[in-house]
Amino acid sequence: MKKRKHICLALALLFVLPLLVSCGGGTTTPGGTPGETPNETSGVPAFSLENLSSKVLKNKGVITCGSFLFTSRYSTIFRYNTATGTFPKACMDPECTGDCPMESGNCFPLQVVDGKLYFWAEMVRQPLDWGHPVYWGSQDLVTGEVKIILESTSIQPAGGPEFVYDGMMYYMRMMLKEDVDTSNPTAVLNSDNYDLHICRIPLTGGNEETLRLAPDETIFVVADGYYITNYTASDRDVNCLFSYDKDFREQTVFLDFKTSGLTCMSSAQYLNGTVYFYSRKDGEQNNVFCSLKLATGELKLLIDKPIAACQVTEDAIYYSLKETRCLYKPEGWDEMTDEQQQTAEEKPIYYLAGAELYACDLDGQNERVVYTDPVRDFIEDYTVIDGVLYGWIYDFDEQSHTWKDRYFGSIDFESGEVTNIWQWTSSKKK
Repeated sequence: MKKRKHICLALALLFVLPLLVSCGGGTTTPGGTPGETPNETSGVPAFSLENLSSKVLKNKGVITCGSFLFTSRYSTIFRYNTATGTFPKACMDPECTGDCPMESGNCFPLQVVDGKLYFWAEMVRQPLDWGHPVYWGSQDLVTGEVKIILESTSIQPAGGPEFVYDGMMYYMRMMLKEDVDTSNPTAVLNSDNYDLHICRIPLTGGNEETLRLAPDETIFVVADGYYITNYTASDRDVNCLFSYDKDFREQTVFLDFKTSGLTCMSSAQYLNGTVYFYSRKDGEQNNVFCSLKLATGELKLLIDKPIAACQVTEDAIYYSLKETRCLYKPEGWDEMTDEQQQTAEEKPIYYLAGAELYACDLDGQNERVVYTDPVRDFIEDYTVIDGVLYGWIYDFDEQSHTWKDRYFGSIDFESGEVTNIWQWTSSKKK
């Protein structure tokens, strides 16, 4: 991600801003990249089956599994061991040259299920006549073996989140209409010639099954016997959250947003029979955060404040509020005329999230501020384990008025200590 230097780019980050922050405590940086312990050297199994449990918490940039965290950044999927502090690439091939889907140029971890890490990868370093190869695959976390489940191209990408459940991978995919001439490049590259479908494929490989045409739907969750999606079409008087049967034919409606005074704004996270998602109240422009218990149909407005972003963990919800925060303002800016401000070389740097990181229980109760820092941001990917945040962090340099390079780090809420676990510098970018 490029450094942000002015308000325009900050505005573009409105909906991806879990900005988290601190009350004191400086950054500590280990010397260089942490080394790998002997049992985590590439090519040697690093896992045992007993530490491969994983909750279904989707749409997260950091996937938790026992003492391991999986994340991706700058073309590579990494794994971090919270017990040892090591941060190697997830690919275990010691001779990997970047041709592995886990180090492909555009790859993301999806879920850990039954000892396997499932991922999505676009092989941007392998151009085809039209686009790039796209893979849905898995890595055996004990042996390191990588298996491709489904192949596609970047002109037929996934259209929504993927879920692994009951021996199948479920996903949404843009598929070329049957009457389109595949030998005509202009037709193939025309997005109007594609339809969005809900699909699935066995994890062992085999034939892809197209379950239904779904132009107005977004998959939320496929887990625990639920096949949940919602209508998102803005030009139809329909907005509800429902579950299909296993074959995606009959629907059971859980929530009709028309009668709730809310509009569903996003795909959601799921945990223990509850769906968590962003909503907006009728007539309002800011997101709030809600939950729906599927067994009872109980809808709850958990966070009734303007939300920049939320992350759900196994025992709490972490969030930052939508606020305009000035990180830097040139000297004399407030005394300038509008014309002078428009032509000035230096402009203020604003951020559209508050300096405080809040937390509340999963039922929305016990709200508290857990961390504050006006010049640090964790805008995208993080999780929290035992009072420690792990994720990708930017520090704002108040002297140069720029963002520093991003690093994978941790923040201890109790002590305020910030640790740079793995630094990514511009010189390392490919």
